[in-house]
Amino acid sequence: MEQRIRQARREAQSIKDRIQRKKDDLADNTLTSLSKGRLVIKRLPGTEKDVKDYFAMMWPNNNMAGNIVSTLPLSELLPSRNFTSWGSTYSTRMDFKRKAVRVIINNKECFARPDTGSDEDVMTEAFAQEHNVQIQREDKHKGTFMLGAGTFIQSIGIALVPFHLLGEAHSDEHRWFHVLKKCPEPLILGMKFLEKIKLYTKNKHLLVDSPHASGSMPTLKWIGSPGASVNLRANGKTLVGCADTGSDLDLISLRCAKRLGLDIDTRQSARTRVMLADESVIETVGQTVNPSVQLSSFDTFEMAFHVLPGLASDVIFSEEFLEQMDAFHTCAQIKDSEDPYQQRLNTLINLGPVQAFLSRTWTPNVADTAQQKHDQVIEAEIYRRKKTNRTIGKIKDPDRASATREAEEVKKRSFDTGHQRCLHCVGETYTEGP
Repeated sequence: MEQRIRQARREAQSIKDRIQRKKDDLADNTLTSLSKGRLVIKRLPGTEKDVKDYFAMMWPNNNMAGNIVSTLPLSELLPSRNFTSWGSTYSTRMDFKRKAVRVIINNKECFARPDTGSDEDVMTEAFAQEHNVQIQREDKHKGTFMLGAGTFIQSIGIALVPFHLLGEAHSDEHRWFHVLKKCPEPLILGMKFLEKIKLYTKNKHLLVDSPHASGSMPTLKWIGSPGASVNLRANGKTLVGCADTGSDLDLISLRCAKRLGLDIDTRQSARTRVMLADESVIETVGQTVNPSVQLSSFDTFEMAFHVLPGLASDVIFSEEFLEQMDAFHTCAQIKDSEDPYQQRLNTLINLGPVQAFLSRTWTPNVADTAQQKHDQVIEAEIYRRKKTNRTIGKIKDPDRASATREAEEVKKRSFDTGHQRCLHCVGETYTEGP
């Protein structure tokens, strides 16, 4: 008899465990939060009955949740077949953790940060030394990268390493990594690799919480050019944002905020310090709230942004925002690596021309304002200088290289002189990097 009782208890506990796991699974796939007295829902599975069953199971004794369900029509909760509805205000979660994937480098298990704002795979010099990775430091192996705030850095070389992605049976390969002198994250996987393994579309189960603590300071690890974009409308204007899992903050460029006519809170309490991919620290100019942000398949909502001068894109959406929205399924566009334009864009250092190309491709043709024409001239000049510098670096004849360098200095001085009293500058600094 006692044995039957114990068996019955075990079966009852097993049923309870299965129910709890079902609740956890539903909670993982559904964003629910209370914001200004309204339930905010991102994605719910199945039919309208599934929605009712979900609330009944998750909040069986919660009158507030019950009232919200009964007072909000299901047509508002479920506006379309893909059930992507957004509340009136987007808000961040206090418990969000940066994500990583588990990999093996030189037979050592470690964690790599997936970064959709980075073109290439990157490791730090310290990581390479710790894992006995040989760095090729010749000048021809050094690359120049644009950071999220518009400045440039140069890598110290490249490294070819044996690589294995844990969780994927057939992922053994040798991969090239660009090596940086320093970076907040020791190992970064760029968009080319993330697109190859379909991490954010088919293999999200490979993501784990990152064990690396970068401190309380937010980071913006944009390195290279945007591989994933988000089309959006803000204040009635069409913009192209960047889906950047390497950013801890939702950011808008100062130029874009002014173009949209947004009020910027520039008080010291509204500013924050941000660490870039080279561990340099910059400060935002403040915060702004855009009352009307609309993405594909989502209702219009209000969203706060940190304002940063010189930002490499109109808007950068953070890792947390992208995860909550399941953006790579709902609204992010990943450029096909087989597209010849993608190959050409990958070679560009400056993202200004890239952004101009994206705008011409994915937004309506509208007449450029004087400010926009000015910005395009600046962006084209930055790109021209970087291209010329790379060309000079490849010239083997010292006399010819010297003559070309002198001619370039004359061109730069001429441009800088003509730009000294420019009426369209908004206080942003244009630099070609070190």
